[in-house]
Amino acid sequence: MPGEEEYAGRGVSYCAICDGAFFKGETIAVAGGGDAATEEAEFLTRYVEKLYLIHRRDELRAQKILQKRVFDNPKIEIIWNTVIEEVVGDAQGMKGLRLRNVSTDEGSTLDATGIFVFIGFRPNTGLLEDHAEHDAGGYLISDRDMRASIPGLFVAGDVRAQLTRQITTAVGDATTATIAAEKYLTDLKEERAATV
Repeated sequence: MPGEEEYAGRGVSYCAICDGAFFKGETIAVAGGGDAATEEAEFLTRYVEKLYLIHRRDELRAQKILQKRVFDNPKIEIIWNTVIEEVVGDAQGMKGLRLRNVSTDEGSTLDATGIFVFIGFRPNTGLLEDHAEHDAGGYLISDRDMRASIPGLFVAGDVRAQLTRQITTAVGDATTATIAAEKYLTDLKEERAATV
């Protein structure tokens, strides 16, 4: 959306755990209506004064238990049937959002110093989709050594089916995958040498 790149790191964020504390006592928004958006919105209320959950539909897609937490949280107000048209701000950072109601086409503004975007992720795994085992979201399934269902294929980070998608987990995955891949290659080399 216009302004998203300009205010990235100066109001626009994609990680509640990483950046939530920077918005202590402020009014912010979360874009989305699925599990990630509702979980992160609820988490962010630990820090913020007020949180607007902006969703383009008239009902959330999140699990019912997550919806209940959002509905029961007095710091969260949901703005239904609405999309973000633009992030606005100045040299100091984000100051608000330009919104549009998708049902009425009516425009509005929202004063907010932050927006956390949780509108879904799509892993870049299309090349392997027909070959390797993956979950419904397209994330590759691996064992504890990061081995995928294709022999010799090791996966790490955001393409892997797992609970969190953080740099720290990606680095840990990569370390495990590298050690496991080296062991796999060593074993393969020894097997070939034994057959000659």
